[in-house]
Amino acid sequence: DALSDSIEKIVISCEGRKDSRTKVFESAASAASDDKKNAATTNDMGGSLRPQELAQLSRLCVAALTTTSELDFGVVDGELLQLLCGLLQEHVCSAAQVDLVKEACHAIETQSQKNENKDSKGTRMTIEKWLKGTPESPVGPGMKRLVVLKNGLEASSILLSIMTAPSVDRRVISEECIESCITLTRQCLYKNIIPAITNTGHLAFAGSEEPTPKKQKKTKPETEQQGLMKSLKQVYTYILASSDLFLGVLERMDALVQVIALEDGMVLTLATTGLSVFPVEPSVATQARTCHSLHVA
Repeated sequence: DALSDSIEKIVISCEGRKDSRTKVFESAASAASDDKKNAATTNDMGGSLRPQELAQLSRLCVAALTTTSELDFGVVDGELLQLLCGLLQEHVCSAAQVDLVKEACHAIETQSQKNENKDSKGTRMTIEKWLKGTPESPVGPGMKRLVVLKNGLEASSILLSIMTAPSVDRRVISEECIESCITLTRQCLYKNIIPAITNTGHLAFAGSEEPTPKKQKKTKPETEQQGLMKSLKQVYTYILASSDLFLGVLERMDALVQVIALEDGMVLTLATTGLSVFPVEPSVATQARTCHSLHVA
């Protein structure tokens, strides 16, 4: 079966890389530099699957959903699918920890503490380096975190597609995997999507600071607040560019609710997460489409 063969090749390749990294960590002193680089790259991706492997699995899932397709997850060996789901869940759990807005604000604050005279232009430069990197390091830490988020969303959609496939081996349907996908959906919506649509990430950052004694209390210059808002807009652009992946997860989550009898706690979490979207209003007209799609989903 073509589907089984493709999944088996991906799992074997991925498990081989994991075994290689284990050997690297066990004998770090004699490890080759290329193997160390591969281990770091995996951390940057949020898991062991490569982006091209996730893309291939996504295409297989889309093809399997068509009524005329001969691809059927039901004929794939259950143990093989369990291995794949474990690899996918690794990406999902990593992505659930990504809070791009908070991390961007932290990067700005750290740079400001190093140089108290940094103006709003300097702040914008900081966020550009955080996203796009430098000539010495062409991929910034912010972009790496974005990759982790996007890979996790794609992995979640694949995972949900497999678990909701007709006649799939019941051993594949894991409460732990479902909870991981629900957690990612909730966290991504609250921490990334909503702040990006409403342009309010800077407010949460301002409210999270520790209170200081009255005599030592300082008010940030208006120009710095404006610089923070302007810098975060660059982050919002990248977040909203991944909104189609998020909407894809919501679509598969809807199928999950219809196909699998979830625990009451899971249903309640999904319901409260969905209801939180309705008060959301886009800050600019260009974000109206994403906001409308969220309301519909």
